Amino acid sequence: GTAPWLSEFEDPEDRKLGGPLAEPIPLTLDNAPIGHDLQPIILEPTAEEARAYAARLQDSNPLWSGSQPVLHPAWYGNLQPAMRATFSFGPSMHASSEIQYLLPLRPDQPITLASRLATVYERRGHHYATIHGVYLDEDGREHVKVRYTTVFKIAERK
Repeated sequence: GTAPWLSEFEDPEDRKLGGPLAEPIPLTLDNAPIGHDLQPIILEPTAEEARAYAARLQDSNPLWSGSQPVLHPAWYGNLQPAMRATFSFGPSMHASSEIQYLLPLRPDQPITLASRLATVYERRGHHYATIHGVYLDEDGREHVKVRYTTVFKIAERK
């Protein structure tokens, strides 16, 4: 099916690596470049890593633990690598991941993660960021879209 939030998804335009990654910039509520793309990154999971990931989840389905696995659905839920390639910030907490699967994706190929900073906000002293990310194969086909929310600054306890 189609995720109800997909109509609100902000597709990143920058989907190609353009040279070396720039130095991450500090992320704050005041300087967050809302609506701008993050630096695309390349991920290269191997079949062995895909099987090990499924094993850590205690999921023995042959689809992700067999001889020619696809990446486990939970593998896509963390956009921290893209955030940390673009921004610097301290300890963080995952808040939510919403995932729309379009096509299965196999390891042992370069996978591009392109993403965009959709919004930042504060709630109860925590600073949140929502990132929209898309996983692409080496031919540029979209496989998975993710709406990822994280706390990038944890509220100070009093």
